[in-house]
Amino acid sequence: MSRRSVLFLFPLVCGFCANRAPAQSEYQLEITAGQLFRMPLHVYDIMSEGLGPIRFGGGESPDQVLQRDLEYSGFFILSRGTTFDPANPAAGAPAGTRAVVSAVIMDSWGRSVVRGTLTDGATRSRIFESDYPLGNPPNRWAIHAFADEIVLHLTGERGVSQTRIAYVRDHGGTREIHVIDYDGANDRQLTRLGTIVLSPAWAPSGDRLAFTSFGGGARTVVGLGLLDGRYWTVSPSEGMNASPAWAPDGRHIAFTRSVDGNAEIYVAPSQGGNPSRLTFNPMIDTSPTFSPDGRFIAFTSDRTGQPQVYVMDREGGNTRRITFLGQQSDSPDWSPEGDRIAFVCLIDNVFDICTIRADGSDIRRLTAGEGMHENPRWAPDGRHLVYSKKSGGERRIWVMASDGSGKRALTGGNGDQYNPAWSPALSQ
Repeated sequence: MSRRSVLFLFPLVCGFCANRAPAQSEYQLEITAGQLFRMPLHVYDIMSEGLGPIRFGGGESPDQVLQRDLEYSGFFILSRGTTFDPANPAAGAPAGTRAVVSAVIMDSWGRSVVRGTLTDGATRSRIFESDYPLGNPPNRWAIHAFADEIVLHLTGERGVSQTRIAYVRDHGGTREIHVIDYDGANDRQLTRLGTIVLSPAWAPSGDRLAFTSFGGGARTVVGLGLLDGRYWTVSPSEGMNASPAWAPDGRHIAFTRSVDGNAEIYVAPSQGGNPSRLTFNPMIDTSPTFSPDGRFIAFTSDRTGQPQVYVMDREGGNTRRITFLGQQSDSPDWSPEGDRIAFVCLIDNVFDICTIRADGSDIRRLTAGEGMHENPRWAPDGRHLVYSKKSGGERRIWVMASDGSGKRALTGGNGDQYNPAWSPALSQ
């Protein structure tokens, strides 16, 4: 279901699915799942030179954080070693090991660092060695940086350990934005506006958020600077405005606006200004998402009777429908590589997460029979998705690989948690 349905658009999951869901057999479409290749990686215990045992704020050891980062990357099959021997880097590693990971926590020029090394498993040559400041008190971000560099050198793309996820948490009468590390650590409340806020979206630079605020009785798209804490208004205050999505250049934000009872897609400067209307249709158009090159926008429309996903040019022309699955398809999000669009679809009385190519081919159903799913959003590596899932009465934030494997809960505690958004790569 889409980010903005609470506001004014399509019905909520709970009230919709019982009365209007068709049987899946009505749709003669093949839904497939992809496969992610994993390479063998041998990881030695992190050693310490003259420093006592280190624990991070959550009680985890550096070894636990590193192993989790590499497992969650989705690229590796891990094997473990104890004591690293520089003379024989692959000692004890299984046959076919692609690379060997070792690290030592040490003092370097008066500061504690993690000196991480990656060694080729076949040639025993060093691939890279680098120092990562550990901080005082020790900061798990040093381990995240090491893990991401391992992924970069072995795959050509950086991992997602140095990312965070923004989401909405219900505080009982108010809803605020929280941020959490990609692995579920360091959950903290970001906004304290005492109202309802929805649909956080990260700027491509990672230093700003946009979201929908109900403050002052208006439904307004608001920006927030994460470095200075400054708020500003993006959309006009008139009408109902929701579902912000940043353009790849960071200079514009698309959003849904209704001033006459008809929701349409608009785009405005990200620092606020006069919006330009992109869609002109008597039916509902909502939930925009930009392609990574900024040339196209995917969105949801019920112009053919039921909500489905469409794609149009950046200026609003050449609109084409790409989903024909289920009675409702909604909440699109374009992958960072531009090859796929994630969305939710009503199948067998349940909202499931699917992905599809931008031309409407190669549909993949990633969830089935596991509860109600909402708001899929891509990680910056294009290999993971974050989403909300309702099971057992409350919604929680979950993460999975882009082939549907490795599903794990990210949040817990009281109150619904939903509307997730995955950040770009962040610096320490």
